[in-house]
Amino acid sequence: SLDRIDSTGNYEPGNVEWSDKTRQSRNKRKPAAASSAYRGVSWFTINRKRELAAGREPKGCWIAQVTIAKHNNHLGYFGLDEIAAAKAARKFRIDNGVPAPEDLLPFDPTLASQPGNL
Repeated sequence: SLDRIDSTGNYEPGNVEWSDKTRQSRNKRKPAAASSAYRGVSWFTINRKRELAAGREPKGCWIAQVTIAKHNNHLGYFGLDEIAAAKAARKFRIDNGVPAPEDLLPFDPTLASQPGNL
């Protein structure tokens, strides 16, 4: 089917190409509700409901997981190190031959969430 080369651009000559489903699935934007700017990285809150009910701040950590061919690959928990989680997800995608578009660019550590922005 027809796919945009630049997903922020329009469907117009010079910005479209024919793609199969696999390529299109890799070319998706990250969901707006995701807690990290890095693909495959999210904030995992431990016993959130229980902690809130007890009046305590929920504890959590960064988690990295990558889905390839409908199989979710859990890469680990990374404490407060979001960048380590992002690098693990990126390395896993590259090593398995399914890099996301941003994996082809130099790693950008400035995307990391600032404390208190979760």
